[in-house]
Amino acid sequence: MGLLGYHWKYDGRFGVAVVTTCLFLGLSAAGLIYSSISDSATGDYRIFAIASSTAYGLMYFLPTIMLGLLVPVKWRKLSMYSPSSWAIAALLTLTELLLLGDMQLYQRYGFHINGFVINILMTPGGLESLGMTGGTSTALIMLPLVAMSVNILLLTGLGSITHRSALARVILRPRHYLLVSILAWAGQALTFGYLSFYGVQPAYAIASAIPGFQPVSYRSALRRLGHSQPVVNTTKGATIKQGKLAYPLKPLQFELPARPPNIVWLVAESWRADTLNSEIMPNTSRFAADAIQFSKHYSGGNGTRMGMFSMFYGLYGSYWFDMLNHRREPVIFELLRKANYQMSLYTSAKFSYPEFDKTLFSGIDKNALHEDNDGFGWERDQRNVTQLLDFIAKRDTSRPFMTFMFFESPHASYYFPDDAVIEDNYLKEFNYLTTDVAANIEKIKGRYINAVHHLDMQLQRVYEALESTKLLENTIVIITGDHGEEFMEKGYWGHNSTFSQEQIRVPLILRYPGGTASHVGKVTNHIDIIPTLLPMLGVTSPGSDYSLGLNLLSDAEHDFMVLADWDSVAIVTPDFKQDIPLKAQGIVARTPPTTLDDKPLADFTRDSHYSGILWSAFNNANHFYH
Repeated sequence: MGLLGYHWKYDGRFGVAVVTTCLFLGLSAAGLIYSSISDSATGDYRIFAIASSTAYGLMYFLPTIMLGLLVPVKWRKLSMYSPSSWAIAALLTLTELLLLGDMQLYQRYGFHINGFVINILMTPGGLESLGMTGGTSTALIMLPLVAMSVNILLLTGLGSITHRSALARVILRPRHYLLVSILAWAGQALTFGYLSFYGVQPAYAIASAIPGFQPVSYRSALRRLGHSQPVVNTTKGATIKQGKLAYPLKPLQFELPARPPNIVWLVAESWRADTLNSEIMPNTSRFAADAIQFSKHYSGGNGTRMGMFSMFYGLYGSYWFDMLNHRREPVIFELLRKANYQMSLYTSAKFSYPEFDKTLFSGIDKNALHEDNDGFGWERDQRNVTQLLDFIAKRDTSRPFMTFMFFESPHASYYFPDDAVIEDNYLKEFNYLTTDVAANIEKIKGRYINAVHHLDMQLQRVYEALESTKLLENTIVIITGDHGEEFMEKGYWGHNSTFSQEQIRVPLILRYPGGTASHVGKVTNHIDIIPTLLPMLGVTSPGSDYSLGLNLLSDAEHDFMVLADWDSVAIVTPDFKQDIPLKAQGIVARTPPTTLDDKPLADFTRDSHYSGILWSAFNNANHFYH
């Protein structure tokens, strides 16, 4: 009776099967694009990329396929009024949106949906921290509605097919899905295990492009078959242990100076180092000329969480999670309370995201924490600076004071008032979902430059107030950024994605009573701020009792630095940079090391010096645990 000549009674399942199969094939194709296989790639790479994309594509849509196959018989004829139609369409829509969101994340920032993303969604203030525009919010509402409508139409339309065909038999039968699944999983497991055995880095690059990838290893079997494993980047047994937190190691010993200095601590969101110049930031450049400017300064991470954590605790970001769990504040605030300091802290974001109200500022009176989260970042900055200056003007002059402000002007989407425009080539409308970032990156950077110029305008208000009241004679002023901001110089936009120089280099300006203006060219880090500041406040304890940093005013220099993000750390030395999973069972680098300025290292040797640095880094990460 021909190819389409047979009646098929399970027509509803046919609709589900066709839709999910099409989506699965589309995802597999996207996976191949994600993998970025070069034309010169070997057969092993191609087999692994195709097999892994197919296997994981099938896995993502398996819940929908199973639902379509297991719905009650009376609901198998899908229609607009069928509960199963809406259930399956909802599951399809959820899967599609998750994959679309993951694709956008990976393409723009280099990571998949993970604990960090979930933390943004679940923590108060997390979504606001993204700086989304009204247009982006509208698109986020419309996209699920459109996807749901399309899925309903596809399912009910295809569900109306009532003829059996050879194509239907191939698509529908579960054993065919099972066969494809087994072959794909076997192919990706065998090829990845083989490539990883030989330490072939492109295999990790392909695997990292697939959300939820689970590596497979069979090293022992390959050795028994006579294969010899080359020396790989690993130091077995070096891990960050989960012990009892011991911070500080000993109670602080201190003797307050006769005239305790005031502290003004100013931090700007996403402030990259190269914007501190006379064109973009003329006011801050002038202020820096009379202070100490550190030209090779690094944040403690590539995001706000680890950048802020490292500068207030003087510790690696790997300690964040335990400090959060223990609600342990930095020692500096304990000291300031004992010294009877007046404190007033301001943010143009929220203290709840990242969870600074449970870490950095957990011991501070809530009445001293002031947040403004209404309107654009530049509007909040203007209001907060007004409040900060009002606090200084009305303070109790018989007591020292400490004030802090977190500026939001340079945060994406980089908003600014008309009087802050110094770069005319900027993108007028910026929608996270619809803007082609790569095509518009120079204009997006133009927005950023104008936003940073507005930051400079607000900082100038603080400089003028301190100068006019002669407070600089007895005030420590710290000005820095939480982290940098990349504009696709190394392939990504923003921050929190890699440890590229653009994402981790920030300005640092320090002015203190009796200090001499200078330009410091040695490498410094956020963890050095606390062991510099506390001795100025009379602390006599050795810095190693409460910090992993060095005194910025000493001649000591770092042999290496450890920077962190949500789930990895970067070991940074003058010779190389290496990122390592935070919870690795042993030090295992999954990407090749680079130079300090992110160029490939052609002839890098993992000698005893390299291993010694890695061991020292992880020993420091365990320093404040029993």
